Amino acid sequence: MKTIFTAFLLLFGIGAFAQDPMYSGQRSIPINDSRLHLQPLPINNSTGKIEFHNMVEVPGKSMPEIHAIAREWFLKTFASPNAALETDDIDAGVLKGKGVITKTMFSSTTGLFGDMESANLTVKVDSDDGYYSYTLSDIVFNLASPQATRQYPAEEIITDKHLFKPNGQARSKSRNLKEMVMISVRQLTNSLKSSIKNGEMDNY
Repeated sequence: MKTIFTAFLLLFGIGAFAQDPMYSGQRSIPINDSRLHLQPLPINNSTGKIEFHNMVEVPGKSMPEIHAIAREWFLKTFASPNAALETDDIDAGVLKGKGVITKTMFSSTTGLFGDMESANLTVKVDSDDGYYSYTLSDIVFNLASPQATRQYPAEEIITDKHLFKPNGQARSKSRNLKEMVMISVRQLTNSLKSSIKNGEMDNY
């Protein structure tokens, strides 16, 4: 079954996210580049939602080993009380949970939060011998207001039709939040990759 799953990822995984440079072979814009907000978002063609997905090879690592490291990475990375590990199936190599990105998580994103308190997202890691795949999805912003904190799906704020004004200029709030997402996702996925590759937690 896992062999079939691997073949499915190789044949169809890239096509589902073809508009994202991460999967089409285009160069990703560096996180410290002023044009970062122009980086296309990976949209799942089936759901219409923002979904960061990739498969990473880690030769020499077994499925149980990858799963165990990913589990430790999740628990230490998402220490917020609102984060929760929902699926932890080492036999199937499936790890899934609700993560929370906070203002203090990455120093490079602190100034981009504005009135946003945090962002929720779903994190899924599928493991097999010699590789794993990650999926980051269901991103929701928790925006503060005088009355209460309100939740807004990322698709309603940082996709192109919400990001750009009629004159083509980017709205500052949407731009900041999109950059925060892009930076945070890269930091998270790089940290996960480093942890699994080195066989230990990566102190980023």
